[in-house]
Amino acid sequence: MPTQLEEVIEFLHSTNSGIREIALENLVQFSPAGPNSKQQLFKYDNSRAIKDLKILTHDNTAKKEKILKDALTILANLCDDVEFRQLIVKDTAFVQHILTELTDVKTNTNADLMTKKSSSHKKPWIS
Repeated sequence: MPTQLEEVIEFLHSTNSGIREIALENLVQFSPAGPNSKQQLFKYDNSRAIKDLKILTHDNTAKKEKILKDALTILANLCDDVEFRQLIVKDTAFVQHILTELTDVKTNTNADLMTKKSSSHKKPWIS
């Protein structure tokens, strides 16, 4: 029988966006690594939460920014664990999606900051 927190994990794949948002808001606090980490919670149901979180980064609801921020925060926090990190990065389509979103100056208002900074500095990685 799942614990109450594991039941909250199950809400990440609800068809109701409001329920998904509430689940995300409540799960962010359990994602950071550390001595009292609760990251193992996200391994419930064969780490289904990773798949759900990646799907939520594509959410097109009116509250997309909050859902996107919480989903990405949890995924970033979980990258401290090697098993989670491997589950996340083996999905090359997801990694490509994240990189595209981060560098798209038309939709990401912060992407242009990197472009401006990069163009004004010598790029040591380019020979």
